[in-house]
Amino acid sequence: AAGSNKVAILFSDITLRRSAEDTIRASEARNSFLVTLTDTLRPLSDPITIQAEANRVLGERLGANRVFYFVVGSDEYVIEWNYTNGAPSMVGRYPITAFGPNPLAALRAGCTVSEADVHVLPVRTPEENAAFASLHIRSYIAVPLVKNGTFVAGLAVHGDSVREWTAIEIGMAEDTAERTWAAIERVRAENALRVSEERRRLALEAAELGTWNVDPVTRFTRTDERFRAIFGSTVEMTDYPQLFSVIHPDDRPKVEAAVEAALRPDDPEPYAIEYRINRPDGATRWVFAKGRATYEDGESGPHAVRFDGTVLDITDRKRAEETLRESEARLSGILRRSPAGIFQTDAAGCMTLVNPRWCEMLGYPDGELLGRDMLDITDSSFVEPSAAAFGRLVAGGPDFQIEKAFRRKDGSVLHAQSNVAALRSPDGEFLGLIAVVLDISERLRSEEDLRRLAAELFDAGRRKDEFLATLAHELRNPLAPIQNGLQIMRLGGGDVGSLERIQSMMERQVRQMTHLIDDLMDVARINQGKIVLKKTRVNLADVVRNATETSRLLIDARGHALTVTLPPDAVFVDGDLTRLSQAVANLLNNAAKFTGDGGHLRLAVERQGNDAVLSVEDNGVGIAAEKLAQIFDMFAQIDHSLEKSQGGLGIGLNIVRQLVELHDGSIAVESDGHGAGSRFVVRLPAALPDATDGPNDRDSVLKDTPVRRRILIVDDNRDAATSLTELLNAMGNDTQTAFDGEQAFAMTEAFCPDVILMDIGMPKVNGYEACRRIRAEPWGENIVIIAQSGWGQADVKRKSKEAGFSAHMLKPVDLAALDRLLTGPAAEIR
Repeated sequence: AAGSNKVAILFSDITLRRSAEDTIRASEARNSFLVTLTDTLRPLSDPITIQAEANRVLGERLGANRVFYFVVGSDEYVIEWNYTNGAPSMVGRYPITAFGPNPLAALRAGCTVSEADVHVLPVRTPEENAAFASLHIRSYIAVPLVKNGTFVAGLAVHGDSVREWTAIEIGMAEDTAERTWAAIERVRAENALRVSEERRRLALEAAELGTWNVDPVTRFTRTDERFRAIFGSTVEMTDYPQLFSVIHPDDRPKVEAAVEAALRPDDPEPYAIEYRINRPDGATRWVFAKGRATYEDGESGPHAVRFDGTVLDITDRKRAEETLRESEARLSGILRRSPAGIFQTDAAGCMTLVNPRWCEMLGYPDGELLGRDMLDITDSSFVEPSAAAFGRLVAGGPDFQIEKAFRRKDGSVLHAQSNVAALRSPDGEFLGLIAVVLDISERLRSEEDLRRLAAELFDAGRRKDEFLATLAHELRNPLAPIQNGLQIMRLGGGDVGSLERIQSMMERQVRQMTHLIDDLMDVARINQGKIVLKKTRVNLADVVRNATETSRLLIDARGHALTVTLPPDAVFVDGDLTRLSQAVANLLNNAAKFTGDGGHLRLAVERQGNDAVLSVEDNGVGIAAEKLAQIFDMFAQIDHSLEKSQGGLGIGLNIVRQLVELHDGSIAVESDGHGAGSRFVVRLPAALPDATDGPNDRDSVLKDTPVRRRILIVDDNRDAATSLTELLNAMGNDTQTAFDGEQAFAMTEAFCPDVILMDIGMPKVNGYEACRRIRAEPWGENIVIIAQSGWGQADVKRKSKEAGFSAHMLKPVDLAALDRLLTGPAAEIR
């Protein structure tokens, strides 16, 4: 107090205050440190830099000689960066056990560990103390970071002297550890987000996807650049109705329905739809949109707050799909309508595709061949070559064509031509094959028919050549005796009897030549279809009588016995008496020629049901079994040497067969082989007897004509004309000769002949024209004009009749037939 010599001193205990002040100062220091640390770490974006700066800030604040942040693995911890102040660096990898058992257990439990002096603990070994000394560690703080129960990282502070670590210092170390962890995780998350966004961007770009976002309430729309490019817009279309208007009118209803279904809060449907858009540039494009709504719970229940999605231009895919559909349709049409079988196999040879024609060719129902091994249906004789060709194809060999046989379902064989091509991947891997198969059965049959026909033609040609050689031989045979007889007559040798024998011999040879030529003409007419049958009701007994009369000379000349057997009742057929007689006479002649002298011939007629059967049997040379089938063929000659020796051409039986077939009949031959004789059987449809059948009295009406006639012979062959003139003179006729048509016309008016024998083929004026000129004159109307020609076809005879000829005779003129013509009335002949 003032004026007092006493001083009053008050003492008070300020420990609590000082403690509070220290706490405040420590808190402020820690907050200041955290601010500095936070400001330092905030702009950093690299984990290593974050560690380095965090270590530095803490080390400088604490005056530590080393600070480092470490990451814990399963059995080691890693130091990527450390702050040092006069201490060696500890960057590297260390076994986690280096912490020591007790500190490690505390760290794993999440407890911070600190020591003021590492030498105080007596449990450390000399080696551990030496390690601490080498690292300049006398005191330390170790802060663990345990996340989700796992020791994942930590921070260590080292001092090179004894130091009692305060709670503030330990707290700073713990704060630094947490802030470093948080900063590193933030950077990693940001980096991961950037990577994710970059990946998303790259994925969208690679997939050419555009993105969109629609506010379900305001319908405000956001789109990216790719979306706008797809829709053909240079500005963002934020108005949903504006965006919706780009959709093709035909597709708007389904898009609207899909959006409503996706935004339905109670049961939303996935939004995935394809539709068309009409771009501002006039192009129509196809797009595929996919999206999903995000919902939040509100007072009235969940409601959509976002509608996000992507859009993809699928125009090219649609076009490809359309092209593929068209291609598949064309392929399907080809497969359905192809006349060829088509199948495809996998790499193992099993059929994966078959067309209906292939199933039809093999007789399988549609689809039953699928999965079958190609070689399973290959005929056994073709399995090996097919497998070999297939193996070469698999190994990279060329496509191939093979003719092979397949087994049908019914067991029969399909002969086919297979055109096979390999199916390969872009890198050349064999994927299977495709084959086009053509049925060549008909072609093979045609080829076989062609080979057979070629063989038949060759054989026919050979037989024709043999026939022509035989014909030449047979035509020359009569010429030799005729020439010899002429020489004898020219020399005037021989008595009357000798001359008569020569004359008879020459007549026989001429008849033989005439017979040969008649046979040739008959064959030609039959083969050309120019034989016209004059059918009447014919008694086979008359046929037998005519045939035996015709063949009697040859039968008698060979000394054969002929037995004829006729039924008690007449057997009738509808036929041509002359042609049937000719056929039977040919059979008799054939039997007579091929039976040794003194043989026995049998001719029989009988009725068998509706057939009239006529048979000719002999005990001659017989016929070998292999020759029976061709005995009636043209130019067929069973024994050439014998055939020639008997004076035949080998066409008689062919004429018989064709004449019989013209009568709707058949002929067969039987023989037990060489030396066993033969039997020919003719079957004809039997007919009932005609009430008008009776003798033909046409010859009875012929009346006598003057014995001596005036005859004009016209022929450009002077020898033929002269010889016939002399012959007719010898028969008591008055004759003259002309050598062409003009001369004949002139001589006819002067000579006034009763009969003219005129050749047709003459120079200057032929026979047809000469006849017409004569008939055109009053003095030529009643003359009998007879054509004589080497041609006897029906059209030649028709032309003769049209030209005015009274009759047509073949050269050489048969005098007996000529006499029968001339003994009839002229009117009847004409």
